[in-house]
Amino acid sequence: MYFICGIHGVGKTTFAKKLSEEIGVRCYSTGELIKKGQRFVSSHNKMVSSIDGNQKQILNAIQMIPDSQFVLDGHLCLINSEGGVQRIDKNVFQQLKIDGLYIVIDKNTNIYKRIKKRNHKIWDIQFIEEFQRQEIEYACELSKLLQVPLKIIYNKKEIKSFAIIYDHNILLPIKPVYANKILEQTKKYEYRRKICKKDIGKIYIYATSPVKRIVGEAEVIDRMVMEKEKLWNITKKESGISLEFFNHYFNGQDCACAYHLGKVKRYKTPLKMEEIGIDYSPQSFVYIGDL
Repeated sequence: MYFICGIHGVGKTTFAKKLSEEIGVRCYSTGELIKKGQRFVSSHNKMVSSIDGNQKQILNAIQMIPDSQFVLDGHLCLINSEGGVQRIDKNVFQQLKIDGLYIVIDKNTNIYKRIKKRNHKIWDIQFIEEFQRQEIEYACELSKLLQVPLKIIYNKKEIKSFAIIYDHNILLPIKPVYANKILEQTKKYEYRRKICKKDIGKIYIYATSPVKRIVGEAEVIDRMVMEKEKLWNITKKESGISLEFFNHYFNGQDCACAYHLGKVKRYKTPLKMEEIGIDYSPQSFVYIGDL
């Protein structure tokens, strides 16, 4: 049996059906198997009131499947009744006699949009990130435990690593006056007391109050961390601020940080935070995928 896993909204069912057609076997979903027994799952909010009960129903239903080989579309982790992510007991998967494990993944923002369109639900982007992270980690653990190969599927194709979905951009709150200078390309450096640790490709510019919108994006050429006097000497010509403001901002610090910005893009229609799955105004940066 080939088990296809992944969180809600990644396109798991579509891939499972495609795989079953390619190898000439039937495709079943855990949801369908559960429906044959007592229903524990609410299809509206995806919360599971009895995870253990559901898995017993699946194991019982699988025993009735006449096929010696088939594709099963399911999950490794579920949302419990408290709204948290809960792993299904590993003993369940040990009983399934899995020959091959596939995990379907996608970028967090794509999952957000798909869930919103399909289920008319708004999932917080941070929750989606955590949910998918746990599904991936558990898939890797089960692959080793069961000694079966794990194949990663992204955009209907097999890929070699999970790196493609990890967020390599940030959303950064910036005062409107400076956000506008960046988009006008008169400010090539965005100064920060602390800087993100990951290499990033771009900054999504969130103009703070009174605008409260994502107004554009800027390419990140480099992340700079050095003595503040040295940083000012390197960046002052395209800083967009005065030396007085620079010194006031970094008062009491020996070290200063900045993002060196490249190409910029101003959005014709600025985005609300809610439109990308964030329901709060960030005080610092937030890692995020492509919008």
